[in-house]
Amino acid sequence: MKLLSLVVGHDASACVIKDGNILFFMEEEKLTYLKKDHFPLNLLKEVKKYVDDEIDVYIITYIDYPDREVESMFAIFKEFLLKKNNIKAKKTLIELDHQLMHASCAFYGSGFTEALVFVSDGGGRVEGDWENQEFESVYAASYPCNFNLLEKMYRTSFSGKWDDNNPIYSMGGAFQMVCEMLDFKWYDSGKIMGLSAYGNDNKNIDNFFIKKDNKWIANKYYYKIWGELEQKIDSGLDLKKIKKQLESFQYKADLAYKVQKQSKERSLDRINDITKKNKIKNFVMTGGYALNCVNNYEYIKAFPNINFYFDPLANDGGTSLGAAKYYWHNFTNDKTIRPLTSLYLGHDC
Repeated sequence: MKLLSLVVGHDASACVIKDGNILFFMEEEKLTYLKKDHFPLNLLKEVKKYVDDEIDVYIITYIDYPDREVESMFAIFKEFLLKKNNIKAKKTLIELDHQLMHASCAFYGSGFTEALVFVSDGGGRVEGDWENQEFESVYAASYPCNFNLLEKMYRTSFSGKWDDNNPIYSMGGAFQMVCEMLDFKWYDSGKIMGLSAYGNDNKNIDNFFIKKDNKWIANKYYYKIWGELEQKIDSGLDLKKIKKQLESFQYKADLAYKVQKQSKERSLDRINDITKKNKIKNFVMTGGYALNCVNNYEYIKAFPNINFYFDPLANDGGTSLGAAKYYWHNFTNDKTIRPLTSLYLGHDC
């Protein structure tokens, strides 16, 4: 059986699997040199080398779009992408469960037979409108294709309206806010991680997360800043004063230090809570936040009795591989363990 899976949206990617083995995986940006490129047009030319003219299963997984928009767009993309490249598919699927595909990519790459999978990113599937977007999921995973959802969290609306009943945003969202404040691109969280090394624990900088009644809630202050900068919504804050502070390199570094430190503290608390509730010693982390390698090292030190695996394909491009692996094991009940041993999965140089 041969499967072709595509990601349409930022981090556009393609994956081809035959009989459970990865034949090809690549992101569009590696061909176009456009960071976070959205549409896998050039990739399909490469895919043709591996799929001939017919495949058994064709999967499209989306990011950047709410469910209601994705379903109406599916037929267009299906026709355009397949017909343009003269590829026929016996079966076509649309996969909406973004964080499940992250979990699949990470679990099947880990080499574990069973594991807890912690998915944390800026935001995943949008169920309905933007007010209901997942950002954190926990699965108990095992072969051949068992992903038992244990927890799921949704972030407060990014439409500019603060939700008092759900006062949270994702750790990825907190990094995106800092990127916005420092005039970086929204996806430049790695720069924040690097900049934090120059920062100090400045007590005059507000916390991003506040622990209350054993729960981590978000600081509305930063959400207001994000609304001002990104959504151009008048929040009543003195934006001139904030921008004046941000002229200082040290203030920027201290801000980066704060979000890095707080995300570590929140994650340590979450890992401790998840592993206490579930007596599985294998712990897999994925989603964009799992690319924070500095904090990942802190988790290994803090929990020496846990076997960690940090997904090297934790960005959204990895979800095409996750979708292909998920449906391969789902359709075949294959229990063969094929850990990810190399990231050289693209075309021959």
